[in-house]
Amino acid sequence: MNNMVETQKQIVDFAKKKRIFTTKELAKNLNIDKNRKGQVYTILSRLCKKNILHRYEKGIYGYVIYSPLFKQYSYMPYSKALTEIYMSDDNGYITGADFCYTIGLSTWCAAKATIVVNGIQRKKIIDTTVFMPAKTRITAENKWYLQLLDFFENKDSLAVDAPNPSHLIISYMNKRNIELYKLIALAKRYYNKRTLDNLVNTIEENYFETAR
Repeated sequence: MNNMVETQKQIVDFAKKKRIFTTKELAKNLNIDKNRKGQVYTILSRLCKKNILHRYEKGIYGYVIYSPLFKQYSYMPYSKALTEIYMSDDNGYITGADFCYTIGLSTWCAAKATIVVNGIQRKKIIDTTVFMPAKTRITAENKWYLQLLDFFENKDSLAVDAPNPSHLIISYMNKRNIELYKLIALAKRYYNKRTLDNLVNTIEENYFETAR
């Protein structure tokens, strides 16, 4: 088996296993060096023409499944594929109305889900999902902090209808082990004054409600 055929087999096996993948992941997992990049892109192009792979956008591919029963090819929808890629390895988080709904702040869901992610420079709308660039690189350590600060940044435009929102926010902070001094430090560094004011007011509201 020549090198080209072997590489193609490795790519197809990897695609079947991952379903959705980036060329960066592919290169890392198959130990593809710079000298083989041209060969790999040629193979990827051929596999797309054969309906074995689907190219979503530059650097992102998915495995195509063929149904003998319906005699048709299918692959993961574009927005779902990007969500899976962008949200992997603590690279993103939900925000906006869906965040409020998830923690009980609101009974209302948005028509379009909004996700903040690493890896993009500007807002991107795909089908029913809005992808937003992060204010700073999202990590496992700061993800929940940034998610909460996004809420405080947009608090005035979100449909919060819970009877005791400040209590829910404090409960969420406790659940995620969010430390107040770190939250304030990130707010001061990456967010506007309104965000910090909304955060402080919420903490004070909860304090006075608890003290009654």
